[in-house]
Amino acid sequence: MSFKKGAHFTPASHITPFPSSFNPLSESTPLTPGPWTAHFPSIVAINQPFRLRIECNHGDTEYCPPNYNIQLYGPTAASVPVTALTKINPRTVEAAMVLHEEGEYQVYAWPNYPNCTELQGDPDAAKLYKQSVGGTPHLLIAQRGPFPIGRDKHDVHRACKSYEEVLDGRWINHDLVEARMRSTYSYGEFRPSSQVSIAGNSLPDHSRYVYSPYECKIPHRSFADVLDEVPALRHVVFIGGSVARGYVCARAFPELFGSDESTGVCEQHPEMSLLEHGNRAATRTYSSSQGRKVDVTFAFVGGKFRDAVKRLDKLETPQVVVFDVGNFASSMSDDEFLAYHKTAFDYFDSRWKGAHVLVRSTASVVQPLQCFEEEGHTRANSWRKRNMTLAAVKEWAARMKAERAAKMDDMELEETASTRVSFIDAYSITDLRPETSMDGYHWMYPSPRMEKGFLAERPTVGEADDMLLDWMWDEIVMRRSVTSL
Repeated sequence: MSFKKGAHFTPASHITPFPSSFNPLSESTPLTPGPWTAHFPSIVAINQPFRLRIECNHGDTEYCPPNYNIQLYGPTAASVPVTALTKINPRTVEAAMVLHEEGEYQVYAWPNYPNCTELQGDPDAAKLYKQSVGGTPHLLIAQRGPFPIGRDKHDVHRACKSYEEVLDGRWINHDLVEARMRSTYSYGEFRPSSQVSIAGNSLPDHSRYVYSPYECKIPHRSFADVLDEVPALRHVVFIGGSVARGYVCARAFPELFGSDESTGVCEQHPEMSLLEHGNRAATRTYSSSQGRKVDVTFAFVGGKFRDAVKRLDKLETPQVVVFDVGNFASSMSDDEFLAYHKTAFDYFDSRWKGAHVLVRSTASVVQPLQCFEEEGHTRANSWRKRNMTLAAVKEWAARMKAERAAKMDDMELEETASTRVSFIDAYSITDLRPETSMDGYHWMYPSPRMEKGFLAERPTVGEADDMLLDWMWDEIVMRRSVTSL
């Protein structure tokens, strides 16, 4: 898809994404203020840092959290990064934030407790981690200041060149995207507002957001579009845990083969719990519009990559590998986490050299939805593990580049194509949209049966994962790499 120059976003207007009493994280759960008070500004200048402060009013500072989830919904949907939150004293947390789009924002906040499992067993504090900060949602107006500081961000309409360009973006309100450009930015079809209710009222169309980088654009594609567009593809392999199973079974397989759930790893039995997995590997064959046959495999991997090797050894060499690190990996020690990457990368080097490997990081977790702290799944830890994955990917890419350069110097360059590696930052994309998580840990329904239950609670579930799929498809079509190899 080509991009035309010019603005494709209308000026920010007075948009109220949600009713004032609406809880974005759970439609059926009213916002219940806890023992914290928001001290947020009412007017801020765009392109300039401003500060947000939250005071804990609990009688015991033991119940004062070290940080919070602070979310903004308006012309854009944004979150205060966990790295921008600072605990000033036992009761006070401050945060720094910058907005680039003018307009009205609703600011929500929830506590993040590193010991939320302990709180669940404390009768005096069992529900603290799900309560909201008093004074939220708070109306904040972002406007151009009298003495503008900083540069405006402008949209450029061209293909993305790097993951850094993709991450320099925002989730923009659907109403601010010109109608003629919505097919470019929309990750799947928006559900008509009449199909989704909020406390008896319809969910406004402008509660929807689409992700748009500033310096480039990622067009929407289906998985079938990718397989049809890249004639060299004969085999695509997805490797991952339950997070990967969500988008493979909810999007990739159904787009190619229909909505049948009996596809090996996607199979659901009546006696099977919703998140339990069926067979551990499945390969199906897609017939492209040109009549080509393309195999698509999903191999479920648990805590040890070596456990999947016997299944992977039986596969035909793929041209594309999507390796989802998985949120389960956050529970590993740092040494185990790095060893997990090394084992996988070494396998790809030795068995599937020449493939394009997309490494997808851990996603964010949403503690106010569900407590996963006991297994190490906190927002801060997921961010740290995301950085470790990126460092491992860069090191692997640099090593492959050095090996290729050495072979060129020695006139021993192999005839086979060199391996390419892409980084898909699931954390940074999902962290901005906590309301699109299925349960605070997974980001898409693995089956229609699950979708029915979660749509009523969080009607925007899946939007962040849909964007990540479009990013993945774009990496495959454009053949980008972290380092040119």
